[in-house]
This record gives sequence, structure tokens and C-alpha cells, in this order.
Amino acid sequence: MAKLFNRAKMNTSTTGTGTMTLTSADTGFQTFAAAGVSNGDVVTYVIEEGTNWEIGTGTYSSSGTSLTRTPSESSGGGSAITLGGNAKVFISSLADDFGKLQSGGATKIVAAAGGVEITGNVVISGNVDGRNISGDGTKLDGVASSADVTATAISALPTVTSLSGSDIIPVITGAGVKKATITNAALQGPTGPTGPQGNSVTGPTGPTGPTGSQGNSVTGPTGPTGSRGPTGPTGSRGPTGPTGPTGNSQTGYNSVGSYAIMKRTGISSGLSPNSNYSGSSIEFTGFNQLQTWQSTHDNWNNGPQGSGTWRSMASVGGFSNWYAAGLFVRIS
Repeated sequence: MAKLFNRAKMNTSTTGTGTMTLTSADTGFQTFAAAGVSNGDVVTYVIEEGTNWEIGTGTYSSSGTSLTRTPSESSGGGSAITLGGNAKVFISSLADDFGKLQSGGATKIVAAAGGVEITGNVVISGNVDGRNISGDGTKLDGVASSADVTATAISALPTVTSLSGSDIIPVITGAGVKKATITNAALQGPTGPTGPQGNSVTGPTGPTGPTGSQGNSVTGPTGPTGSRGPTGPTGSRGPTGPTGPTGNSQTGYNSVGSYAIMKRTGISSGLSPNSNYSGSSIEFTGFNQLQTWQSTHDNWNNGPQGSGTWRSMASVGGFSNWYAAGLFVRIS
């Protein structure tokens, strides 16, 4: 269905049977654009020029302000009439349109011979034949799509021969339909009638038996002390401990870990054991010098100096406020 607009009628100077170019609005009417027609809209038009007329549908173009022509009825037997340049064209509805209801040019409701045809969803806020469709319809929301709940469908279900107390069955109550397990449904059944009372028969009392004799309490002698058991075997030897670190004793001259007899000059207080001295403050000496140190101590000034750091390994007193000699080890 084409779109409808109010009081849209325009003049055209087009000649022939082709697309019309629209010019100005006719007196007392408005242009298609002013009536709200948009580019590409399809409308139902009526053309009048003298005694000639044409009814059809056309597509409006805002560029060039034109309207195509697809006639459905005309004074020319249904064909497009030949325009002479003085025609008027307006938007109208057809007799067939009154059996339709549109929205934005799309037909939503059609009155047909068999009833009413509806396209799209139907939203109802009130009742239909006294029934609230919106409220009652929610009762169907939980039914699975294409579900069959007829007696025929139930009869078609397979018959089983084994059931468990946890199987679910429907239960109809005054409040509606509920579900329950077979066990719970059985527990809710009516109480059965009281069974007949049986006959109580008491048998004769038997004779009293004789009293048994009292036993004698006898404490046996204490048994001998058992012999001492053998000594258990010696336990296995534990694992060998890790090997200790290798020492850094060296025999190289003036190397870390090496020992030497050295002197320290210019002192009278001697050397303290386990004291560290800079190698530049002590000198190497030899046996020949040791022989003559008391009388010719000046010869001690000629020894080479040590390197690194040395540690005194003995306690030695000073001589004549001049020097002290002893055993040293280089530690760095």
C-alpha cells in the first residue's frame, strides 16, 4: 500500500507519457515535500488534464522534484495518458485502501473475505470477550513449543513396568495441579481401616529350675620369671658425612696462603698474634740476617716488602725501639 499525505496537489508542465516534473503547488494545496513526502516514497496519484485522467502509483524524487507513473486506471483504457503540459497531479487514496490499515506505508490489517488478516504482533491492553488475554496468556509461557497434551498424546506414551518412589506424578488438588514423587503421594493417601484384633493366648507357666551350685574361687601360683631375651643386632652404620673444604695452604713465594719469616721496622712494642698487617709495612728476611740481627740490625732494611695482607702467627717483642720479626701468613 502506498503512503497517504494530506492536501498535496501540484502542477506539471510535462508532456507525453513519461515521468512528470512537478512545479508549484495548486491553489489551496501544498507541495508534496511540504505535506511530508520524502525522497523515494511511493504514493497513489491522480492526474487530471481536461477530460483526461489517470490513477496509479509513483515514486517521488526530491531531486528534480519528479514522480514516476505506473497507471492502474485511466481514461485511456488503463494506459498512461498523453499529457499536454497543463496537468495537475495530487495524492489520493483508492477504494481498495479503505479495507486496509497502514503504518508508514506498510499494510498491517486487511479486511478479507474470510476475516481480518494481521501482519505483525497484536498488543491488547484490555479484555477480549471478557477475558484478559495478556494475563491469561502467561499461563501458556511454560508450555514447550509444539507440546502435545491431548489424551491421544498421553495414550501414546510407553508403558513401563518398573517405577521408583522418586518418580514424579501429577497431583490434582483444590489449589490446582502439583507434582509429587510416588513415595510422597502414597504417604498422603487416606488412612486405611483398622484390622481385626487378634486373640491373645498365654501359655502355662513352666516349673522353676534347681539352683546351681556356687563355684570355688581359686588363685593360682605366680609363674617363674622368664629368661632375658638375646641382644638385638647392631644397627647399620650411618652414611659418611660430606668432605670438608680443601685448605688454601700455598708454597709459592709471596702468594696467598704462604708462610714467611718477616720483620716490621720502626716499632718497639713487638707483634701481637692473630693481628693483620699490610704487606707494604713488613719485609721479607733470611737466615743470614737473623744470625747478625743483634749487632748489624741495619741489614734488615734491605728485605723486599710483602704484598696484600699478612697475619702475625706469633707474639714477638720489639728490639731497641727499631723492629720486630716473626712468622706471618698471607691471608689476601
